[in-house]
Amino acid sequence: MDMFTIAVNGSYPRLLDPPRPQLLQRAIENFRQGRITERELKRAKDRATVDAVAEMVAAGVELVSDGQVRWENPMIHICRELGGFAVKDDYQESDNGHYKPRAVERIKWTHPILLDDYRFLQDRSPVEVRPVLTGPFSLARLCDPGVYGDDTSSFANDLADALNRELMGLEAGGFKYILVEEPLIASNKDKITAFVETANLLCNSVKAKVMLCTFGGDMVGIEDELNETPFSGFSFDLCDGPENERLLAVDTMWKDRILQLGLVHSRKLEVERPTDIARTLLKVAQFHDPELIWAAPSAGLGFLPRDVAFAKLKSLYTGADRARREIARLERPGGSLPGQR
Repeated sequence: MDMFTIAVNGSYPRLLDPPRPQLLQRAIENFRQGRITERELKRAKDRATVDAVAEMVAAGVELVSDGQVRWENPMIHICRELGGFAVKDDYQESDNGHYKPRAVERIKWTHPILLDDYRFLQDRSPVEVRPVLTGPFSLARLCDPGVYGDDTSSFANDLADALNRELMGLEAGGFKYILVEEPLIASNKDKITAFVETANLLCNSVKAKVMLCTFGGDMVGIEDELNETPFSGFSFDLCDGPENERLLAVDTMWKDRILQLGLVHSRKLEVERPTDIARTLLKVAQFHDPELIWAAPSAGLGFLPRDVAFAKLKSLYTGADRARREIARLERPGGSLPGQR
């Protein structure tokens, strides 16, 4: 990857901006009503995925996900395919934001979940593709533990073992990068020991570069523990976690790890200025190799209007391009920025 690679996290808006027809939503409704087959629904999801990724690439993204436009949500899509969960079949009811899959027996991996969909995308994308999934620490706290009762640790560890099999399959499928989203670690710092345990199980024997995406707050106070995990990189939310900048201003920390910076807010409508994005990238580049610094949204963009999501990605690209040009202008013998430590 080049310096300041533009990446996305999991979700991208599923709904199209008017007057474009909502073909995917129409197909989902027709499937629920029995008017189309599952194969026809899959074709609609394939088409919607290609359209979403084409927009990302047009905005300047250099490392794409599938946008999760096929998914009910980041929890249901994974749990539905793991052994041990009871998940309602009704798409509308399971996608209402409140439904929780329930563990009715010990969780286990039974078959590949993401591989076929990401291979489909890999064959059609002009840029690198990175599979994204929700991690075991957060899933164990978002789902109904059912048979696990109060034993959240065993629930999370079984999820980690199952998802480890999924990561191994994605690696075997040729994917160099995988992103694991853990939205709940920022609000559960007191559970960091349990998080490290699940991270070790999740990444065990996986040679692909597995990155951790945190958002919704900062990682101040647990940075040493994060450094003990086997993740190849970290995504830091600089929108809802501005204190994360302090963790990035230390040249002895995060050695040889990819540092993905969440520079545009995944929920707010205001589009960030490229000059501010470039300024932050250059600031972090004083302490770390620019080729290991990536620019990204703070989290998935799925809750935004589609035109706003596109504009934010364009702003990321423009900001990163300005930062690249500034580094080229300021380079000195030895290839370092003035003030770089």
